[in-house]
Amino acid sequence: MWLTLAPDLGYLIGVAMTHSHVSASITKADLGKVVDVAPRVPISGLDEDPEKAFDVAAELIARVFEQAQDRYGADHEQVIGIGIGLPAPVSRETKTVSPEMQILSAWSRYSPAAELSERLGGILPEVSIEVDNDASLGALGVHCWETLTSDPATAPRDLLYVGVGDGIGAGVVIKGKLVGGGSGFAGEIGHVKIDDRGHFCPRCGQRGCVETKASADAVLAELRPTVFADIAGEVAIEDVIARPHPACRRALHEAGWHLGAALAHARTLMDPTRIYLGGPMSRSERFMLGVREGVVSNSLTLAEQVNELVVPSPRSLSEMRPDLSAPELLGAVAIALHRCGDSHIERKLRVFQAQKNNASSIAGNTGFVG
Repeated sequence: MWLTLAPDLGYLIGVAMTHSHVSASITKADLGKVVDVAPRVPISGLDEDPEKAFDVAAELIARVFEQAQDRYGADHEQVIGIGIGLPAPVSRETKTVSPEMQILSAWSRYSPAAELSERLGGILPEVSIEVDNDASLGALGVHCWETLTSDPATAPRDLLYVGVGDGIGAGVVIKGKLVGGGSGFAGEIGHVKIDDRGHFCPRCGQRGCVETKASADAVLAELRPTVFADIAGEVAIEDVIARPHPACRRALHEAGWHLGAALAHARTLMDPTRIYLGGPMSRSERFMLGVREGVVSNSLTLAEQVNELVVPSPRSLSEMRPDLSAPELLGAVAIALHRCGDSHIERKLRVFQAQKNNASSIAGNTGFVG
């Protein structure tokens, strides 16, 4: 028998940050829908300007909570917790970005949970806030979605989730449990070196890491001066995917192959039953073909079922739940429940017991026996 939490137990808020945008959502305790669509705000300079990112995140949290208030009369005491995903290694002990790597190094001086608590003090006082790596939350989100929408007995319990965008990160779920590692570095596959003669990475400082070969920024850097030289304004990776130019197709295929080479080593080490790819590049058939060929070419054993091993993240999530538009956002909601749910229930039980004791005391004083 599968059990679920009561919807009226409370509300969960999730926030997903990437290097280019911030999104947020709110659900009921059983993941029931509260808002129709998750609001998303493009943001530039997130890596260097944490204050700006915190301001935007707080505004979005306030916006979705206000919708819950308007629709269901939500109260701040009903908010179980807030989960935040950051595109950088996060220490689970300190809930801060590690200063040991250059990824979001400007953030290492801040406590994201404390910064948001201060900004939300007027509407969500004393709410619990959890922080983790965005790709790790993506892995948790995919695992939750697959478990919720398919036979839980057959849903993958050993999986990798790789978010491919401006940066590249991976989340690891083993036996249904999210793995973070001792320092929060688990899954930083984007900063695995694969080319000794490649470009230097502005985030980790290595030469020829996966991000310099397979990220959206790497593909755009090669194509902007050539294929898109006549285009005024910004060019996005969606423009590359849509353009039927042979250089675009080749760039996507080569980027996929380099990522696949790194994933082949991860496959050898962890033997996942499924590797999910998220982000806009996962919608490119040429990119996915390159990833699968890279996995096959570099694996210890041939991946004969590579089409079933390497798959895009579930499209049904964004289609069925536009309020949870990406695995990272569902994972942020889930981590709020996983890490804040017990303390929230304990608080409610203490309040209930206090009310019960008070009612018994009143009944005794008036001569009634309950």
